Amino acid sequence: MWKPTTSFIEALGPLGNKSGLRILSLRTCKSHVIVGLQPGQDEELRKDIAGKKPGTGPDFRTWATTGNYAVIQFCDGKKSDV
Repeated sequence: MWKPTTSFIEALGPLGNKSGLRILSLRTCKSHVIVGLQPGQDEELRKDIAGKKPGTGPDFRTWATTGNYAVIQFCDGKKSDV
């Protein structure tokens, strides 16, 4: 599992920086795996949904499985300074 603050570019590995590929990801969140969040964003979203669904709490990433959230991420692999 990636930490949610792991950068999108790092998660891409060899497909990231200097790969020559430009990657645009449009993703509806429907699994616990998420990357590219700013510090504190995951915790805020966990607090927001905690208790709104049975069996949820601030230690469980329910928000990322509802399909109510999405992320747009971009990596310009043609640039080396991204």
